[in-house]
Amino acid sequence: MALIFRKVERRKWRIPLVVHLLFPLVATVGGSFALAEQQALLIKGESRNGQIIGNSAATITFDTATAGATDSRTRIPLTAIRQINFGARPRLVSGFLPPRRIDFHGDEGLHVGIESVEMDAAEVSIFGAELRSIPRAALARLRQPAGERSLVYEDFEIRPTLLDGARLSSTQHRSGRQSLMRRPGDADSSFAIDRDVPTGRIELSFYDTGVIEPVQQWFVETELRTGDQSSTVRFCPGWNVPEYRCAASGAGGLAAQPVTRSKGWHRFTLLFDPRRVVALVDDRVVGAGAGLGAPALIRFRNAAVASSGKEQAGDAKDANEGMTATGWIDDLHIFEHAPSLAPPSNTQPNDLLWLATGDELFGELPTIDAREVILAGKAGRRKFPWSMLNGIVFAASDVPAGRPVDGWIATIELASILGAEAGPNDRLVAALQQVTDSELVAAHPYLGTIRIPLREIERIVPQYSGSLRLIDPAHHHLGNEIREDFVAKLAEGSRLQRSFALDALPKQGIFVSLMATDLEPASSPEERFRQQLAAGPLRTELFVNGRRVTDLNQLISWRSKPENPQRLRIALPLGLLKKGNNVLRIEQRPARDDRQEFDDCEISRLAIEIDSVTR
Repeated sequence: MALIFRKVERRKWRIPLVVHLLFPLVATVGGSFALAEQQALLIKGESRNGQIIGNSAATITFDTATAGATDSRTRIPLTAIRQINFGARPRLVSGFLPPRRIDFHGDEGLHVGIESVEMDAAEVSIFGAELRSIPRAALARLRQPAGERSLVYEDFEIRPTLLDGARLSSTQHRSGRQSLMRRPGDADSSFAIDRDVPTGRIELSFYDTGVIEPVQQWFVETELRTGDQSSTVRFCPGWNVPEYRCAASGAGGLAAQPVTRSKGWHRFTLLFDPRRVVALVDDRVVGAGAGLGAPALIRFRNAAVASSGKEQAGDAKDANEGMTATGWIDDLHIFEHAPSLAPPSNTQPNDLLWLATGDELFGELPTIDAREVILAGKAGRRKFPWSMLNGIVFAASDVPAGRPVDGWIATIELASILGAEAGPNDRLVAALQQVTDSELVAAHPYLGTIRIPLREIERIVPQYSGSLRLIDPAHHHLGNEIREDFVAKLAEGSRLQRSFALDALPKQGIFVSLMATDLEPASSPEERFRQQLAAGPLRTELFVNGRRVTDLNQLISWRSKPENPQRLRIALPLGLLKKGNNVLRIEQRPARDDRQEFDDCEISRLAIEIDSVTR
C-alpha cells in the first residue's frame, strides 16, 4: 500500500471562536468544521504534509503538489510510515441513540448507540450507521459518555411522552416507528427540566421537508435561567426562510450565522455551561455567545408571520388554512456534565451495576436498552434509568476469539469526545480496507466492516500488512498475588493456554503478539532477579504445540507499568505449526527458593499475526 500526498492550503476560519470548559473546540461560525492538513511521520524521522484523496484498497492517496508543479504525486509506502496525524477537532457522537462507551476486553473502546444488550449479544449503532451485533462476552464494560451523564431520552414511541401536547406521527421517524409532528396551528409542546443542570447539552433530531412556506415558522425554544434572570435560545428549522437560524433573547445574545437548509434528517445541539452557549446544526455552528444559565424548559411552538418576518397576532388557525408545512422531532436527549471516573473492577461472578452515587450492585443484567437497565438479583428484578448510572462492569467470562481480518493492520485513534475531561480517546485496532477523501473503511474482529469519517480520526499508526487473528484480548494475571494496580487483580495461576486453527501453513512470517505488564526483564537491575532468570527460575515462557519457543523476559528491557504495557511480537518457526488446531501456552517457572512464588505479570491482546510485508 502506498501513499500519495497533495499539498493543500489550510482553510482559514471566517470568524474564529474558541469555546472553553465544556467546549474545547475551534469552530467555524456558519460553516463546516475544516479538516486540518494531515501529516505523515516517517520511520526515518522525516514528515510529509498533505490531504488524503485516495480511493482504493491498495493505496492511501496524498498529494504534495505545489503551485505550477507538473507532477504532483509522491508515493510513500505504509512500510515507511510510523504515524499519520489528522489534527481532528473534538467530536460529537453521531447517531440517533443515546451514546455510551463500550470497552472491549483489552485496550479498545468506542462510543456507540446502544439499541439493546441481551445475554448473548449487544445491538449497537456505530458512527450513526446501521445496527451491528457484538458478542456480549467480547465487552468488558458499558458506561456513560466520557464527561457526561444521560438524564433524559425521549424517542416518542409511547404515550404519554415527556412533552405536554405532543402529537405523534409515523410519517417520519429517525428511530423506532414514530416521532413528534408539528404543523401550523398546533398548540405548544413543552417539557420542564426539574433539576439544575449548569453544564451539559441538549440534542434532538429534526426532519426538514425543504418546503418554503412564506407566512409560517416553527421553533425549538430553550429557556435558560441564572438567578432571577431568564433568557430564551430560539432555533428556527423553517419554514418561511431558506436557512436554519438561531437567536437569544433576555440577558444575552448570540453571535449568529444562518446555515442553509436541506431536506432530510438533521441534528440540533445546544451546548451550555456558565461561560458559554453554542448552538449547532449537525457539525455547523449557528450561534454562540456568553453563558445564559441552566436550561429550565424546552418548548416546541409555531407562529404565523407577516411578510416582514414578524410574528402575527390573531387566530393562527385562520391564517394557516391551506398550508402544507410540516416538521418532525425525534430522539430528544439531555445530558449533564459529570466527572470522568475510573470504572470499578469486578472480581465477582455476577455483573456489576455502577450507580451515579458511586454505589455498586451485583446481580444478573438480562436486558439493557437505550432507556434503562434491568437488574435481577436476590431482591427480584429492578429497573434503573440511565440517569442513575455511571455504567456496567460485566462478569468475567470466556472471551470469544475475534473474526480474522486482513489488510493493513493499524491502530486507529479517534478524536476526543466534545465535553470529555481526561477520559481515554476511542481506539480500535482494525485492518484498513479503503481510504477516500471523506472516510476510512476498515475490518474489525468484532464490529465487522466499519466506515469512519476522516474528520473523526486523530491518528493512524500502521503496524503491518497481513492477517490478524485475535485469540484472546482479555487481561490475564499470571502469578500468585493480589495486584490492585492490574486490571485483573486476582491471579489466575501460572499458566495460560489457548488454541488457534490454521487452514494452511502460511508462507509469510507468522508471529504471536501480546501486551505485557510488569514482567521482569532478563537484564533486571536487581541482581536477585537477574541471577534467577539467567538460571531458569522466574521465567515466563512461550510454548507452541508443546515445544518451547522463548521466554518473554529476554524480549523486554524494562518493567512496564499497567498504564503503559509493552507490545511483544515473537516469530514462530513454521516447523512448530500444523494445519488444523494448534495450542499456544504461556507458562511460568517458580522462584528458586519458593515453589509458590512467581513473577506476577499481566498478559492481554493475545493474537496470531501473519505478516506479508516486512517493515
